[in-house]
Amino acid sequence: MHLPRLSLISLAFVSLLAFTGAVAATPPGQSPPTNTGVPTISGTPQVGQTLSASQGTWSGPVSGYATQWSRCDSAGANCGSISGATGSTYAPVVADVGATLRVSVTASNRRGSTTATSDRTAAVQTAVAPSAVAPTNSATPTVSGTAQQGKTLSAAPGTWNGTQPLAYGYQWNRCDSSGSNCSTVSGATSQSYTLGSSDVNSAMRVDVTASNSAGASTATSSPTPTVAATPTTISPATLPSGTVGVAYSQQLSASGPNPPYTFKVSPGSLPAGISLSSGGLLSGTPSASGSFSFTVAAVDVTSATAASLAYSLSVSAAPSSGGTKLAWAPPTLNNPITITVPNTGGSLYMDSTKDYIVKIGHLSACGGLWLEGGHNVVVIGGQITIPGMCGSAYDRTAVKVRYNTGIVHLEGLEIDGSYTHDAIVTAAPQATLQIENVRVESTQTYDTNHPDCLQTQAGLGALRVDHFTCKTQLQGFFLKDETSTVCHLGPCDIRNSNISGMPGKYLFWQETTDIPVLLSNVWLQGNDPSWSTFGMWVWPNKNAEGQTDPNRRAVVSVDGKFLCFTNSNISGTINKGTPSGGDFVPAGVPGTSYVSPGYS
Repeated sequence: MHLPRLSLISLAFVSLLAFTGAVAATPPGQSPPTNTGVPTISGTPQVGQTLSASQGTWSGPVSGYATQWSRCDSAGANCGSISGATGSTYAPVVADVGATLRVSVTASNRRGSTTATSDRTAAVQTAVAPSAVAPTNSATPTVSGTAQQGKTLSAAPGTWNGTQPLAYGYQWNRCDSSGSNCSTVSGATSQSYTLGSSDVNSAMRVDVTASNSAGASTATSSPTPTVAATPTTISPATLPSGTVGVAYSQQLSASGPNPPYTFKVSPGSLPAGISLSSGGLLSGTPSASGSFSFTVAAVDVTSATAASLAYSLSVSAAPSSGGTKLAWAPPTLNNPITITVPNTGGSLYMDSTKDYIVKIGHLSACGGLWLEGGHNVVVIGGQITIPGMCGSAYDRTAVKVRYNTGIVHLEGLEIDGSYTHDAIVTAAPQATLQIENVRVESTQTYDTNHPDCLQTQAGLGALRVDHFTCKTQLQGFFLKDETSTVCHLGPCDIRNSNISGMPGKYLFWQETTDIPVLLSNVWLQGNDPSWSTFGMWVWPNKNAEGQTDPNRRAVVSVDGKFLCFTNSNISGTINKGTPSGGDFVPAGVPGTSYVSPGYS
C-alpha cells in the first residue's frame, strides 16, 4: 500500500517529536541525591557533653539537608526521634543514660530526597562531677571585740575561694605585744574567745582553717591591740545624803585584778564628823551642813593607786520638830506596858488583851522587829537595819505585824540596809495598822521572792498611811484581799506617799474588789527601762496607756500625768513621778532622833 507523500512527512515529524520529548523528561544528573558515606557522630556520649553530627557524603545535586537525632536501645534498634533535636549538635540528657544515639540526615533536591542514618553511639553515661578545688584565702580573718580581760573576742573567717561547702576551724593564739612569737591557747578552738588573766599584756591572733573535699588551707588574722587588765572600779557610784546630828554609814568597795584594796581620801575633805577607814567605811555623825566634794582612791596589793572616784556628799541641816501634822494620832493606851528592844534582837510576843509601848534605838538584827500579839501597840522613832543575808527572805523583813487585835501605830521609823527584803509585812486581820513618817531606803531580793515596801498578803483589818517614802527593787504597796477571813484586807486610806523603783516594776499592786481604798497624793516613779510605761507600774493591769485591753484595771490620763482605777471601790488617783517638794519623808526626819510634828 502506498501512502500519500504528505502523510509520510507528517508521520516522520510526529515520530521525531516523540523521541525529543522522552529525552527532556529525564535529563542526566536530575535524580534524588545518592548517599556515598553515612553520617558520623563525634564526641563523648555522656550527660553534660556535646555530640556533633557530620552530614555524610552525597553524590548528585543537593539543595538542602535535614537532621534528626534518635534515642535507641543498647543494640541501636527500636529508635525514636528526640523531640526538638534537629541540629548538627546534641547534648545528651538524663533520659538518654543507658541508651544509644543515632543521627539521620536527609538530603533533598527537586527530584526527591534520600535519608542516611549513622551508626549507633556507645551507651550514654551519667555526668561526672567537676573536680573539687581546694580552698584559698583572698581576705584574711578579722577579730572584733575589746582587748580587755573579761571581754569576748569574735573571729570572722575572712574571704575564701574554692569548691563549696567550706568548713571552718579556729585556733586562738597568744603572742607578744607586737603580734610575734605566738603560741596556741589550749582549748581555744571556738569562733569566740573570752580573754583571761593569762592574756593580759599579750596580743591575740586567730588561725582560721578552711577545708573541703579537695584539701585545707590556713590563714591568720592581724594581731589585736595589747590586752588590758580588768579596770578597778569603786562602788557605789554615788553616796546617800546625810543629816546633821544623824549617824551616817556607807561601805565602799573596789573590784579589780589586784585585791585586797585599801582606801584613802585624795584629794578633798570629808564633812566634819565623818571619817573613812582603810577598809572603805564612811561613817560618823555629821556636825555641819553643806555639799562636800572629795575623791576616794583605792590602793591595790602592789601599793599602786588602782582607781579613783570623785564623790559629792550632801549634808542637810538637822530637822526641826515642826512640819506637817500627821493624820492619825496613836491610839489611847490603857495601862500600857513599855518594852525597850535591845539593838541585837527584836522578836516580841505580847498579850493580845494588853497595850504596849515599844521603844527601839538602832536595831540591827536578822528578823528585824517582830510585833506579835498585843492589843494597841505604839512604836515611835528608831532605826531598823537588816545586817546581812540572814536565813531567808522572811528573816530579812524589817517589821512584822502579826495577830494584833487593836491599833498598831508605826511612826518615825527609818528602815535601811542593802539586805532588807520586805519593809513591813502583816498577818493581822483583826488589827488596824497606822504608818506615818516612815522612810524605807531600799528593799532588795537575793532569791526568787518579790520584795515589797508594804505587804498585806496574810491579812490586815484596816490600813492607814500618811507620809511614807520607799525605794524598792520590785514592788511597793502590795494590797491583796483574800476571800478567807484569815487573809482578809480591810479598808485602806493612803496619803502623802511616794514609791520609787530601783528599778522597780509593780509599784502599786492591788487585788481588791469591794473594800474601800482611798488614795490621796500618792506618787509612783519606775526606773526600769524595760518597764517604762506608767500603766505598767500598777497590777493587775495591762496596757493602761493604750486603753485597748478590756481587762485593764487602771486608765492613764490623756496627758499621762496620773491614772485612776476602774474598780468602783477605789477612790482617788496615782500621780506619775516624784512630789515637787521631794520625798514626803526626807532622810534625817525619821530615825533614833525623831521628833513627831503632832497630829491634826
